[in-house]
Amino acid sequence: MKKLFWSFLLLIGLLSSATAIAQQVPFSMYLYHDVFFNPSLVGTSAKGMRFHTVYKRQWSSIPNAYNVVWTGFDAYLKSLKSGIGVAFLNQGIQGFGLQTNQVSLYYAYHLRMLGDSRLSFGLGVLYANERLGINGLRFGDQIEQNTSQSAEAISQFQQNTLTFSIGMNFQRPHFLLGVTVKDLNRFERTQGTTQSSYPIYLSAQGRYRHDLGRSKRKQKTLDVFAIYHQQSTFQEIQVGVQMYYQPMILGLSYQLLPSKVTAPSYALVTAIGFHHKKITFVYGYDLNYGALVRLTGSHELTLTVEFGNSSFNMKKANKFSTRNR
Repeated sequence: MKKLFWSFLLLIGLLSSATAIAQQVPFSMYLYHDVFFNPSLVGTSAKGMRFHTVYKRQWSSIPNAYNVVWTGFDAYLKSLKSGIGVAFLNQGIQGFGLQTNQVSLYYAYHLRMLGDSRLSFGLGVLYANERLGINGLRFGDQIEQNTSQSAEAISQFQQNTLTFSIGMNFQRPHFLLGVTVKDLNRFERTQGTTQSSYPIYLSAQGRYRHDLGRSKRKQKTLDVFAIYHQQSTFQEIQVGVQMYYQPMILGLSYQLLPSKVTAPSYALVTAIGFHHKKITFVYGYDLNYGALVRLTGSHELTLTVEFGNSSFNMKKANKFSTRNR
């Protein structure tokens, strides 16, 4: 009965917010998939090319939990002083027929400034197909009447969207400041009707890296970061620290989701992983409390592989690659 209650509660929430399925940011470990948050960071791998993939299972105590998979590839084009990238995202709720598939294309121009400073501008184009399948669900009248037909006036939901985003960042060897604007001109096509209004997504990112030197040939760094998201009434603030003691990675951050309607929710995000040569693997866990205290945390796994030759003097201009070693 408890599992049925949580499943029903989750379904109600999905039905009420299906037209805004992409509104909230699904990932917590910003440092390891920054391209997802800001297209101007495409092509900033220390090696020139980068493959990264992320898997997240949200609120794992709920049956048919929310799952997200994001996979991307980006590369730096030295002759054009530009970065290009492509990414694919799949998210959905098992058992409810809720599914979103996205494909994104990214382009960024990296302008070298005085010294080791860099100013980058990025553009992203995203196409998404969102659907909510009702055929696999059973309602009360079907159970009572033992029939395959329901009187509930709920139809299949499907929506195709095309949206654009822009971003920019200013980078020095030890710090980065970035801003992002998404859903600039979102075209929606729902059940044959074309719409164009959608809340604009705003984000600001900042991070600073302090070099702690070397101990027995092991490099040590400390990162401090903050990121802010806003779209319509949704807001999220996250601040955190991360320490790298070669090859181990340890991180801790605090996540706040303020709300004018309900009580705010909070989360502590822990991260542990390793970096070895071209490979970085990190596991993160979100511990919820506040309005979401009854929902157990979320699991997040990220894998990054960097390869190729260093371009655009990346060793100096980008100390914020997944690991610049």
